[in-house]
Amino acid sequence: MTDHADVDFFWDPVCPWAWLTSRWVAEVAALRSFGVDWRFISLRLLNKDKNYETDFPSGYPAIHGSGQKLLRVAAAVREAEGRGRMGELYTTFGGDIHVHRRRKEITNHYDTGLHGRAQAVAAGGAAAGRKPGLRAPTWATEASHRLQEHHGTGRHPGRRARRR
Repeated sequence: MTDHADVDFFWDPVCPWAWLTSRWVAEVAALRSFGVDWRFISLRLLNKDKNYETDFPSGYPAIHGSGQKLLRVAAAVREAEGRGRMGELYTTFGGDIHVHRRRKEITNHYDTGLHGRAQAVAAGGAAAGRKPGLRAPTWATEASHRLQEHHGTGRHPGRRARRR
């Protein structure tokens, strides 16, 4: 992927609206040879100043927290291997969450590592030497900083994160 993208697409893996839109973007990109930079925006970070008990239906803290966990994985993979893998990773995460309804299965064991297809795709290329399972405690802090950097550019489009 070059440094130029025709479309910057900001995604949180648990957002159904981003998922639906991303399928259209991926299809159009393939048909028109558009470059897409799959960037991060975290619903958890976006709503950090809201009261989850009063402003959202029950269950939303866990859902948004799941998205943040998966975006940390994506940030670590992007940091290690570059942004070219993000479309594939998002397609896997989104398919597992929105099509196959496996969000809890994927994220419930986050601290001990991803499992199944999500782990296989995230670990493709060995993610900078990380062993299968992508164990969170060893890289979550750095990935959180990278996630916050990309999330900020989604909220403030004039400000650009470093392209990786």
